[in-house]
Amino acid sequence: MICFCVALLGGCSEEVQVHTRNMDRTYLVVEAMLTDQSDMPQKVLLTESIDYFVEEVPPAVSGARVAISDGVNEYLFEEDSVGSGRYVGPEGFCGTPGVTYKLIIDATVDGELNHYEALSTMEEQGFRVDAVDYMYAGDKDAQIDSLWTIAVWGQDFPTVNYYYVSAKLNDA
Repeated sequence: MICFCVALLGGCSEEVQVHTRNMDRTYLVVEAMLTDQSDMPQKVLLTESIDYFVEEVPPAVSGARVAISDGVNEYLFEEDSVGSGRYVGPEGFCGTPGVTYKLIIDATVDGELNHYEALSTMEEQGFRVDAVDYMYAGDKDAQIDSLWTIAVWGQDFPTVNYYYVSAKLNDA
């Protein structure tokens, strides 16, 4: 029995080499989420891709044309401050469940003007929150004494696999 445990524990370690390479071109990175809440500004964030191990903030894509179309109307988003890469929709604009929207972007990335489009339908039913939980996850030995985790529990859409994770870190 002891030999089995030693063999089992000894056989569980293997060094894995992860091969990463520098990117040979720059891509447009789009972070956009349309909600059905009219009191919330609808935002689109445009940045350029960077290499995996680069510890810098990705460069913002400024001066782009960003619009959302519902098939009837086109809503133009404006950059909230020059050079920020954050584009904000018209005041009061929000999505309507069941409607298909097209995100349209004309942006210069890596010195080249490109046209991008994405199509998505806002779902009718919403995520129902069952519970919210929190837990202290700090580690005094690692000098992380103010780390808390928050978990939201609820019912996913029954037939469609939508997964989105959002994380925020306070600078407190």
